Amino acid sequence: MEEKIEKKEEHVSYMQEYKYGDHDLQRISLFQPPPKRTEPQHTDALWIIYIHGGAWRDPNITERSFDHTVDILLSGRWIHKIKGFASISYRLSPHPDHKQLSPISKNSAQEAKHPDHINDVLMGLTYLQKNFGVKDKYVLVGHSCGATLAFQTLWSKQFDYAGFVKPRIIVGVAGIYDLRGLRDRHPNSGYEEFISGAFGTDEEVWDMVSPINLSLAENPWCDANMVVLVSSPSDEFIDSQQIDEFEKALKKFFSGVTLRAYLRVETWRRILNCSHDDIWKKD
Repeated sequence: MEEKIEKKEEHVSYMQEYKYGDHDLQRISLFQPPPKRTEPQHTDALWIIYIHGGAWRDPNITERSFDHTVDILLSGRWIHKIKGFASISYRLSPHPDHKQLSPISKNSAQEAKHPDHINDVLMGLTYLQKNFGVKDKYVLVGHSCGATLAFQTLWSKQFDYAGFVKPRIIVGVAGIYDLRGLRDRHPNSGYEEFISGAFGTDEEVWDMVSPINLSLAENPWCDANMVVLVSSPSDEFIDSQQIDEFEKALKKFFSGVTLRAYLRVETWRRILNCSHDDIWKKD
């Protein structure tokens, strides 16, 4: 079934890693908490599945950035409603500050281009659904570009993942939802470099993959329950307009589609006060 690799003794020592592909970064960090004797696991308990950020290229931001959040949730009063935790790693694009020495192994090279990142996420999610019985019983959480990837899973039909089941809930934290808009509002800050590194220079492609341009009529999300957008006025990288415009777009998506399933979808906005990379370090 699954191929388990060596357990890492880091912040959350009980997290174990599994491989879903041949590349070194195609791995999943996973933990299933045992049910408490005093409070049995809820019959409709959900998985919490995380996608890390890092501008599609930062090797220092990994799937283990979710560990502290897992610690917090394990001690929370809702733990009986959580089936398990998983954090997905995916192949990265080249980073100018992290040069790779030749010769580079194919299984360790940092040379991903769209759609490699989203294909890896979909492959990882499908692996979890096949091997751990996740099905649609999960909340998909993404930070920064991980939030972009989380919403891109709604395009899964276009990426030829017929067996993939979409999440019930998506939580975007300090997310990037409009690639061109982000670059246009920060023209001299290096945003164009990392966006081009991941998606190429064709800005029509940027628009096609930006969650703000998602069409739910073409990409039905019939089991949707909720969307949560988390942002911070202290975020030094993602401007508030990025979140504001996507929130408006989401409400338009759900009100403009006639499927009855969307009548019960809730869109929540949660505002925290911390820097871009500190969101997962705060209790």
